[in-house]
Amino acid sequence: MEDLIDIDHFQHLQDKLNEIYPFSSAIVDNEGKILTATAWEDICTKFHRQNEETEKLCIQSDLYIKEHLHEADPFISYKCPHGLIDNAAPIIVDGVHYANFFTGQFFLEEPDLDLFREQAQKYGFDEEDYIEAVKKVSIWSEEQRDSYIHFVKGLITVITETALQRLNEIESKKQIQENQQRLQSLLETSVLR
Repeated sequence: MEDLIDIDHFQHLQDKLNEIYPFSSAIVDNEGKILTATAWEDICTKFHRQNEETEKLCIQSDLYIKEHLHEADPFISYKCPHGLIDNAAPIIVDGVHYANFFTGQFFLEEPDLDLFREQAQKYGFDEEDYIEAVKKVSIWSEEQRDSYIHFVKGLITVITETALQRLNEIESKKQIQENQQRLQSLLETSVLR
């Protein structure tokens, strides 16, 4: 994927959009390498992904999404065990699945703060900091999520079209090089005769 799109350009676009309307997103290749990322929620990065027990639940979410990407239309949506909504869409270029566009880390309803206080106790999180992180997570309506998914579907179209154009350029250059090598070989053979 890194050979097919300008990663810095898409990172810049995600960051600029996030300044206007905050949302978490990332482009992640099929090996799990994060190519771009913006606005990941503290509840995930500072708490859930930092604790061995809660990280297992995050990995369970990652695996669920990965195993169900073939169902994406255009996204697969999943409510993680911590109650946040995650979405992913495959980035497919010329029939090849190169990467995924992840977004989410929001709630679709007001979070039950008592439940999160219990989780803070259970996992040894600083309760005040953890609840503050919970309160920072956006609460979206179904309509907002659907509009957002429509926008991201368009963004993925731009990414795939850009990648396809680059893929075609790479293939054309490769073909030109092969033709030049054949021509060179023919010339050398004809000179020897």
